[in-house]
Amino acid sequence: MTAIIFAGPSVRGLELPQRPDLIFRSPAKQGDIYRATLARPKVIGLIDGYFEGVPSVWHKEILWALSQGIRVFGSASMGALRAAELDSFGMIGIGRIYQWYRDGHLEDDDEVALIHGPYESGFLPLSEPMVNVRSTCEAAIAAGIIEPQRAEAILSAAKLVHYRERDWKTLLAAAELRWPGAEEFTRWLATGRVDQKQLDAAALSAEVLASIDNSVLPRIPDFRFEWTDLWERVVHDWTQSTPPASDQLGVTAAAVLDELRLDPQRFAACRATALQRAILLQEADRSHLTIDQAERRQSLARLRERLGLMRKSQLDAWVNNQGLAPEEFEELIGDETRIERVQRLPAGSIDRHILSILRLTGEYETYVIRAKTKQQILEESGFLSEGAAQEIPAPVLIDWFFAKRGQAVPDDLDIFTQTLGLSSRQAFYRLLTAEYVYCTKMRRGG
Repeated sequence: MTAIIFAGPSVRGLELPQRPDLIFRSPAKQGDIYRATLARPKVIGLIDGYFEGVPSVWHKEILWALSQGIRVFGSASMGALRAAELDSFGMIGIGRIYQWYRDGHLEDDDEVALIHGPYESGFLPLSEPMVNVRSTCEAAIAAGIIEPQRAEAILSAAKLVHYRERDWKTLLAAAELRWPGAEEFTRWLATGRVDQKQLDAAALSAEVLASIDNSVLPRIPDFRFEWTDLWERVVHDWTQSTPPASDQLGVTAAAVLDELRLDPQRFAACRATALQRAILLQEADRSHLTIDQAERRQSLARLRERLGLMRKSQLDAWVNNQGLAPEEFEELIGDETRIERVQRLPAGSIDRHILSILRLTGEYETYVIRAKTKQQILEESGFLSEGAAQEIPAPVLIDWFFAKRGQAVPDDLDIFTQTLGLSSRQAFYRLLTAEYVYCTKMRRGG
């Protein structure tokens, strides 16, 4: 998907846009913003969030989203609070409530707090947030329904009422608010009441839609995200509690894994590769790697070549057969591209680990024997002597090497050589020349 918006009571009554590239989720709790970044959306909108009895959205998970180039908008409720606190880091605040907090006119959390019904009720508001009382009083003054002094009295009384009990019936029943024009004000409320939270939520939704339609570019963060031990722990906890992605084929992920477990050797191999993949993606996050569309296209081209998906119809059928929604396929390609970037680490930083794997799998001795034999033959042939020249054209070497393995020549040899831990294409040619000479001598020698 392109955008995710967390909303609840603030959008009740709004006609929400129905688009495949926009997903509305329930009010956010701690960890939800981080989990949303795993889908790699371009935009995240935070409107409503939990705060009492459920851990609230953590500032650091919003900073994490911003550090990944995701645009994060906030308005109306929890979003307005967090935007006022994090706008200096790039979070974008929308609406009057955000402005009130940003400018210091409001400070208390209870200004946006309200009690509401469950998801099944559409998050039905059961109390009136203080910010709505303020905007309604402003509108009543502008309409000539009440005087400024009377509005101040209403606001003062409202502030003394706990947010769970705050509603217009309770406020108007207060003895100090009985005045000659009270009935007129009560009648006016039926049509004049201002739902400021809903207005700000609508403004955020419009801004998110504009960002999608205008193909907003990833935002470049101007701060460095600090990966701490505490962040490491909470990310582990949040990831563990992430529900499995919904499948498109009517089969759960757990059922597929159970089938794989019936082949213990294959399961072990897949688990080892999956562990490596998870660690590489974690390293990509630590290193703040960003990828562009050109890199994504290259990764997709390599996948299509590897799987023989040359025609778009073949690719579309493959995506469908894997049970992938379009946004999940985009996430898969994005992860693959980031992994490829991480794998371009300097050779010396991972060489010793490769040797460790060879030792642990029992393959080390085989490669040692071959390397010794090759070195002896190359020395005897004079290949290793100073100034020795080997005039073997590069295209001949490339065709020979890949034909020998029954593989097609990669479209991008530079990237291919990087995956081998070589510094340049010339280093790859030198490696192939030595192998060519070795194989030729071995063949001639029987």
